[in-house]
Formats: sequence, structure tokens, C-alpha cells
Amino acid sequence: MQDFIDKNGHLPEMPTAEKVAADGLQTGETIRLLNIKVEELTLYLLQQQKEIEALRKDLEEK
Repeated sequence: MQDFIDKNGHLPEMPTAEKVAADGLQTGETIRLLNIKVEELTLYLLQQQKEIEALRKDLEEK
């Protein structure tokens, strides 16, 4: 995803600032996309928490 953001300057599936300025926002579609991004972030945070807990356990065992 970082490669996409570096190349395109925005999150995948989200409209660019230029597109929003030119076409406006479609509220329903924007809310749908934001909900997808919130779910992606939540899953990412849960994954990160598992990794943190595993690292803490490794440190405690040493």
C-alpha cells in the first residue's frame, strides 16, 4: 500500500483532492469508502497488537 500512496498521493479507492475539488463529494460513496478504511485500520491495529505482545513475551523470556 505504501508504494501506491507514494506513487499516487492518496489511499487506494479514495478520490484524490483534485477529483473532489472538481467533482465534489458523493456522500454515500465517501461514507462507504471511509468505513472500509476504518475496518482496514482496525485489522491492522489488531495485527500490530499481536506482534507487540509476542515481542514482549520474547523479551520476558530472555
